[in-house]
Amino acid sequence: MLGRSLAPALAGMLWLVLAGNAQATVRFDQQTLRLDYSPYPVVLADLDRDGATDALSGNKLALRMGDGSFDRVTDWRADYVDGTGVAYDGDEDGLIDVFSATTNSTAGNCDVTRFKGNGYGGFDSAGAYAGGGTGYSCAGTLIKTDYDGDGKPAWAIILRAGSDGHYLWFGPDIGGRALNGTATPTRSTTADRNGDGRMDLLALTSDGLVHQALAGSTTETTYAAASGAADLAAGDLTGDGKAEVVTVGRASVRTRNGAGGTIDWSIPGGGGSAVALGDVDGDGRLDMIVGVSAGSVHPADAVLVRLNQGAGVFSAPVRVGAAEPPFQLAVVPGPTGRTDVIAASNGVAAALLVNLSTAAGGFTAATTAFGTVAPGQAGAPRLVTFKNTGQDVLRVDHAHLSGLDADSFRLVSDGCQGAVLKSQQTCPLSVRFAPVSAGAKTAAVRVLHDAEG
Repeated sequence: MLGRSLAPALAGMLWLVLAGNAQATVRFDQQTLRLDYSPYPVVLADLDRDGATDALSGNKLALRMGDGSFDRVTDWRADYVDGTGVAYDGDEDGLIDVFSATTNSTAGNCDVTRFKGNGYGGFDSAGAYAGGGTGYSCAGTLIKTDYDGDGKPAWAIILRAGSDGHYLWFGPDIGGRALNGTATPTRSTTADRNGDGRMDLLALTSDGLVHQALAGSTTETTYAAASGAADLAAGDLTGDGKAEVVTVGRASVRTRNGAGGTIDWSIPGGGGSAVALGDVDGDGRLDMIVGVSAGSVHPADAVLVRLNQGAGVFSAPVRVGAAEPPFQLAVVPGPTGRTDVIAASNGVAAALLVNLSTAAGGFTAATTAFGTVAPGQAGAPRLVTFKNTGQDVLRVDHAHLSGLDADSFRLVSDGCQGAVLKSQQTCPLSVRFAPVSAGAKTAAVRVLHDAEG
């Protein structure tokens, strides 16, 4: 960024451009996760209270070990969970329960069943809740939400009302709330769209619309998803406390913010099948994870990652895995604190993508401003802070000034020289402006370290 310096007698601002940020290198190791073959959805939760997130799909339960492996795989119930599921402490006993929603074809209703967790990776009992009564079948996906704002999670699902083609949200926090239109719901999720601290309801329908029901409001809004949308996710991508909605379709990904603005990203050479949001590079921002099918650019089915660079700007996509087109992407914390990804695809074993992304460094501010200083004089030192924004340890060699006007700035002290920074740790630099002539002056501080990029 350039600033302006006029003759010393006139007012002006001088800027030091902070350069040398290194973007994390995105890399994943793909492993096979021995769960039931899809289309059974993956449910994630710490079911044995060891601090690691476990995975459940179909009638298979995979407990994650301290080394990150899912080696303990057991049958957890006799019949398959062929619907959708969520996990949370439903009876407030400190143990995680699993809730599953399936359409009971005999009774003609949507059954939501709670499996009471025992805290050791198993379940003691099951209890069923008839979702909406006879004539209401399950539609969309079972989600976990706090729609009434009482601080306690509860399940929610969309029901189809018999043969009249109408749908409604249903759940302990909701009761029954009509979903406008007659198009079939395909995906649903929950997020705080307006920053009021309450979780709002979002549903993707077969006519290419996203339906949004804000908590505490009686109205519902709809807006266009990506063309041919197959999946949606929601999360705060810009840091303003309001969740953006991301939909993935045949050839593009669409992001919609709270003000109604949209940004479309074309998927090169393949159609989108799934989307998830998670912090891949450890910088505190949600990155975009997209499943795509094979095309001219991506010869195999793939999972792509785009790093969030702030203010809604994302890096170019990086291919991190290959499998059948995933219909579900789930983010799961790894043993080292990194965000791993589970990709569930139809007819094949789920893939576990273990995050091996490297460290990254950056400055806590994009620019530093200096007041006007007469040529031959020196201004007061300004503090510049360098930060390890990645998840691995970052080893710094030293800092130096560069650029055409580097001789008008002085590196007073280098508190980063030889520093070993853990994730999110910082080191200080001190820079003084000492112009050798009048006019605009711009320079860069560059920090040499062992991160790639």
